[in-house]
Amino acid sequence: MAGSGTGGLFTLAWGVFATGLGTIVATDFRGAAHAAARSRGTSVRFQRVVAAVFALVGPVVLVVGVRELMRGKAVGGDMPRLPVPFLLFRAFAVAVALWTMWRPGGWVRRAWAAGGVLRQGAAAVTALTWIGFALGLGFGQQIVMLVSWLLGGAAGLILLLLEDPAEERGRPGAGPTR
Repeated sequence: MAGSGTGGLFTLAWGVFATGLGTIVATDFRGAAHAAARSRGTSVRFQRVVAAVFALVGPVVLVVGVRELMRGKAVGGDMPRLPVPFLLFRAFAVAVALWTMWRPGGWVRRAWAAGGVLRQGAAAVTALTWIGFALGLGFGQQIVMLVSWLLGGAAGLILLLLEDPAEERGRPGAGPTR
């Protein structure tokens, strides 16, 4: 990985996200594996096995990222400017994603409605990082993309940890999992 040119910040973000999410889903913390299985239409066992792989590989990638940062390799090379049609498609995709998150019944809207400064802050950061990632991609700013990705992943993990599994089971459409 050190020679791939991705830079330590990308590797660090990937390692943090893989370790955190992998551990949470693999251990089925607060019903995370069940929620993932419901949202993807797969079995809980499959979700936990895949998450376990991420939980095992994540710390290795995290250490590699820290080593790259210590060597002064924060980011890889410059990113090329993207063509306008791709940027328009990306803007549309982000708009659809934000609508899906904030629509009534969307996961960010539910977190916001549950109240609490931490939940509402994490919900807002999650939505803002989608915009930051798209802007970083559009303007070729890799550092903006990576920081957005890292902050969005951390905010998403906070929302996942604060989610109440009993509340999820009582929601319409949250039927039994395989």
